[in-house]
Amino acid sequence: MLEHVKDIVDEMIVIDGFSTDDTVEIARSYGAKVYQRRSWCYADPDRMFALRQTSYPWILYLDDDERLCKKLKADLRGLIEFGEKNNISAFEAIRVNLTKRGVPLLGPFYPDTQCRIFRKDRVVYKGLVHEMPKVFGEKHCLPEEYYILHLNQEFWSKNLR
Repeated sequence: MLEHVKDIVDEMIVIDGFSTDDTVEIARSYGAKVYQRRSWCYADPDRMFALRQTSYPWILYLDDDERLCKKLKADLRGLIEFGEKNNISAFEAIRVNLTKRGVPLLGPFYPDTQCRIFRKDRVVYKGLVHEMPKVFGEKHCLPEEYYILHLNQEFWSKNLR
């Protein structure tokens, strides 16, 4: 995931639960700030900790098994500028959940709208499992051509590096 966003973000924060693989070294090789914390067995407390460590007002929050579509990746900085000019607090995008073979899961799983681009001073999380943030101010829902792809790490490592 770091390779995917390294050219479009100003700062990368990685939270590591004292993994035994090369996560810390790989993250640091991309210039990420790495924090090691004991595992909570779910990501939400680590997400809240990571948000407190950020230096910039706008946050792009992605899990390691998510990628931005090409258009969202290309237009991210412009969207943030638009948000600044129009006093927008957050952007929501559709998250396309994929099967292990890369086929979109439709039906009850679609659309899976996620608030993943936001001003950190206008969003609050309480730490609940799979919680969506409470946004203070205007949320802007991005059109469908802007989406986030979601699948397990195994698919990304084999198909999309």
